[in-house]
Order: sequence, then structure tokens, then C-alpha cells
Amino acid sequence: MSFRTIILVLINLALFWGCHPQKGFKTISVLENQTEHQIIISYYRNGSLNKQNGVLINANETKEVLHSAENGKGPGMTYSTLLQGADFDSAIVAFDNNRKSVHYGYNKTGSNPNAVLYPSPRSIFNEENYTERIILGNKRLDEREFKYTFTEQDYLNAR
Repeated sequence: MSFRTIILVLINLALFWGCHPQKGFKTISVLENQTEHQIIISYYRNGSLNKQNGVLINANETKEVLHSAENGKGPGMTYSTLLQGADFDSAIVAFDNNRKSVHYGYNKTGSNPNAVLYPSPRSIFNEENYTERIILGNKRLDEREFKYTFTEQDYLNAR
């Protein structure tokens, strides 16, 4: 085999491998409100309100809060990892703007004895508290939904 033939074979192999489609990943994060109350979530960083990331969820509404698509780079970001990545230290979840609960982020604490701490099964910051559902899983696309659900008990626990 000549040097030129070897080069042509290598170029063709590189083109063949380079055209192989990568697996796509799509992650959808939703917040579900199963209560009869409007919910407003306000996020804080170092004690300051972050107005850009607040969320309003009407009674009995399910709201998509993050859609992350990655092509060949692994699963996309989830809402809880976004919250941690943004370095939010707490969130106030207000029901009808009169009953409130405070959620603390990872390794954050405060003086509120009624706060929802990160290890709690009700913490909005903890990814373990989101239900994961595989929407589509095949060779070319992995699509998943992560859902956090507010319940009537969350409303009753708020003060």
C-alpha cells in the first residue's frame, strides 16, 4: 500500500467517525402546584433578593422552569443544580402571599427554627426531592423530566 493510499484511507475513516451522530440529552424541570393557592418563590443570595429568578405558580398549575438540551455532553442541568450553581442560599415560598416557608440551600443554615433545611424531603434545593421520569430513552436521544410538587401539606406547614 502506498503512502498516498494510506493517507486517503485515514482521511475517509476520520470523516466516517466524525459524522457519527452524538447522543442528545434533554432535561426538563417543572414545578407543580397541587394546591388551591398561588405560590411565589423568591430566591436570595447573601441575604439579597434576586429578582430575575423569582417564580409564580398559579393554583393547580404545572410550570416548566428549565429546559436544558445538550448534544453529546451528557444529561443537561436540572432546576436544583441551577439553584446551587447560582449560589442561592435560601428561598421564600409564599402561598397567597400570606403563609410562607423558608428553604435553605446546601450547607446553609439560619436562625429560623421552622425553615426547610437542605436534607429535608421537602427542600426545593435538594435534587433528591424531585421525581424523575424518562420521557424518551433511545440510542439518539435521552429526554427526562424532573418535577418538584408542592402539596396542601406544604401550605399547612407554612406560617
